[in-house]
Amino acid sequence: MIEPQQRSWKSGSLALLQLVTFLLLVLAPLVMLFADMLPVGSTGLDTARSLLRDQPLQQIILRTLAVALLACGLASILAIPAAFLVVRSSTPVRILVQIIGFLPLTMPPFISAAVLKHFALVAENTGGIPLLTGLNLHGNNIALILVFALHYLPFILFSLTAGLTDIDRSLAESARNLGAGRLFAWRRITLPLATPAYVVGAALVILRILEDVGTPLMLGIDGMLAPQIVMRLGVAGLADPLLNISALVLLAASVTVAALAWSALVAPPGPSGLKPCTGSPPRVGMIFSLPLVFALGMLALAPHVWLLLMSFGRDWSTGLLPGHLTIDGLQLTLSATLPILSDTLSYAAGAGLLTLMVSAAFAASTGRNGQVTRVIRFASNTLFAVPGIVLALAYVHAQGLLDGPFAGWSGLTWLALMLVVAFKQLPLARHLVARRLRELHSGDMESAYNLGTTGFAAELRIALPSLAAIFSIVFLIGFAAAMVELSAVLLLFQDPQAPFALHLFRSLQASPVAGNAAMQGLLLVTLNAAALLLAFGLLRRRCQRPLESPAHNPAVVRKAP
Repeated sequence: MIEPQQRSWKSGSLALLQLVTFLLLVLAPLVMLFADMLPVGSTGLDTARSLLRDQPLQQIILRTLAVALLACGLASILAIPAAFLVVRSSTPVRILVQIIGFLPLTMPPFISAAVLKHFALVAENTGGIPLLTGLNLHGNNIALILVFALHYLPFILFSLTAGLTDIDRSLAESARNLGAGRLFAWRRITLPLATPAYVVGAALVILRILEDVGTPLMLGIDGMLAPQIVMRLGVAGLADPLLNISALVLLAASVTVAALAWSALVAPPGPSGLKPCTGSPPRVGMIFSLPLVFALGMLALAPHVWLLLMSFGRDWSTGLLPGHLTIDGLQLTLSATLPILSDTLSYAAGAGLLTLMVSAAFAASTGRNGQVTRVIRFASNTLFAVPGIVLALAYVHAQGLLDGPFAGWSGLTWLALMLVVAFKQLPLARHLVARRLRELHSGDMESAYNLGTTGFAAELRIALPSLAAIFSIVFLIGFAAAMVELSAVLLLFQDPQAPFALHLFRSLQASPVAGNAAMQGLLLVTLNAAALLLAFGLLRRRCQRPLESPAHNPAVVRKAP
């Protein structure tokens, strides 16, 4: 018997608690929001139909979908060859491609858009390069697609790499031994098994693009659904009918994408416990791999290098590069930034802890069988389909209902922002924790229970050290996501001084030339890179470590009777 039967009521109570939390903090605000938004009666339905027939709104919807699909297609063109290169090249090339794929995640997309704007401004002022003269990115959809594709490319790269790595290569080898050609084995074995992994990455790319607000606004593009929600809320408030229709259409588009990719999203690919992080033997030579690695490296490094030039470069009138580099103003910028950044770091730490607590509770509840736990799993996975901007709008609506008992409490807005961040990271974080719990219960904890070890202290002694790495990864994921979150911040906050992402966004919009804003952006990128690099390192180390035999765990041996 793996677990004592008397523990079943505890797991059921925890599952019910999580279900009530989901109903109160996610479903109820969304239902109240759209209950007030949706038209009532024949007159209201006629008004909704007339708004949907409005040509500007139809152009906004088509533009949003076109940008998302084209950016996903461009990211796929770059990520799919890189993923195959990772699993079929030598170890140095494999590590190099993973590092290159990691780089775009360190820079928020609105900073990448600001970097591209600055490059276009410098190119416009120089006459030395005719192809770049007159390059204007304001309102340019192609520039927006390029920024989105390069930033969200790692979603497809890492997801597809994990899916290809987890394919049992003996299947293809058996087909080849039976006379099948390479193309036939790839088409009938590799492609079907790798498709769910690609679908996960592509769906995440489209979902993130649909809810992004800061990047289009940075490039002067406001004719998309998510920016329209922020702009119309600031102009006319919740009573604006176009705000209601935009939010409803955005939610419907996200639900459609998540529904089409549902079977892949609910079970994200990843290395199994029996074959952790193993790959195919090297088959691609350096001659074929180096050009692709070089091209990806140039694309990934270009925004970071230009941000460095923006931060420390002066006198851009001499050409495409600054006349000289200086660190003057760095100390002044840091001293002016630290007060704002300290509040943001506190909020990010709180969001990381909230993400950890919510994901651990949901993982503990969904790791067992039962009707309630199946409902919990379904509820947590539905958060893929809820854009963060729509959830933030639901909290704005709910906050108006709470103005009486909580009037004047600014912490309510910060709490709403932390909830948005935590719930958006919940599906991935819950999956990571739940998978580690399954490994633990099928190994160390099973041996401990079979040896008669019971009690909360014993579980802490065995389980907590094994879960420390995953808990750290989940905390860092929530921490990094909170630092760079801008869409919900633009909707919830009016004060440009807090959080730091909003302050940086306003500064980059106001001063497209190099200076203090670029230094602040470099600081945010550095902090985000440090958090993500630590999480990535912990995850990679855990994947590369072979699963430990329960008999060799000293914690279990000491507790044996």
